Amino acid sequence: MLTDGPGHAARLAQQMAQDFDAVAVVGGDGTLNEVASSIAGTGVPMAPVPGGTGNDFIKALSTYPRTPQGVALMLSRETSIRELDMALANGRPFINVLGMGFDAMVAEHQAHARMLPGLAAYLYGLARSMPSYRHWQVTISADDQELRTRALIVTIGNGPVCGGGFKLTPDAVADDGQLDITVLSDLPLSRLIWHFPKAFTGGIKRVMYYASCRARKIVLESDSPIPCHMDGEPLAPQRRFEIELLPRALRVLEPATKGRALIEGGLARL
Repeated sequence: MLTDGPGHAARLAQQMAQDFDAVAVVGGDGTLNEVASSIAGTGVPMAPVPGGTGNDFIKALSTYPRTPQGVALMLSRETSIRELDMALANGRPFINVLGMGFDAMVAEHQAHARMLPGLAAYLYGLARSMPSYRHWQVTISADDQELRTRALIVTIGNGPVCGGGFKLTPDAVADDGQLDITVLSDLPLSRLIWHFPKAFTGGIKRVMYYASCRARKIVLESDSPIPCHMDGEPLAPQRRFEIELLPRALRVLEPATKGRALIEGGLARL
């Protein structure tokens, strides 16, 4: 079944969850967000098929196939079910990442370059965002921790990767019952360019402007409306965010242990 616009994937998934054992969805992180949000809690698992610009959600699943052919082979073999965390931000669910600040400005420009591959689209968004480079004064309450800082980027990750390959929350695990928070503060533009490659390797943790923590409930308040994106989809800037973890709310199909070698062998022969 083909979608014809925003919100259609969610409606289709709700219908399919009533009649089928699983829902397979081809698309990027925004489409997966729609489907996951609509079937979470139903007990019906999702089988994501990478078909978007970044496909970052799937990168959080270490044993999951990275190609449509691999997913097709997986579905033809024995599968198992993995229960993953989700989160709510001001009442809206996300499955991979909530980004705020400069990163969200980049995501908004990146959304206009969907014909480009993941990294090229991000670099386009980065170049377009440079003239508006700035920081926001934020207060972050994370469980029993509090941080007040001039933040360039705040990333709340359920998974480790965003933006088509950037490891801004490199230690995040999608079923560990925690959200990972990364904050980059007081970062001059010249140093951003210098440290930029470290975002690909997880080396961002060694940057002196970096701070992180983990929590299940988070409240962020900004001195002015701060740009934001949810699973790569830009949202209207907001001054306050209330974020809460939903532990093991989403079921996802993955290769069964003894079926994994069959999938890898099948892909080798394609």
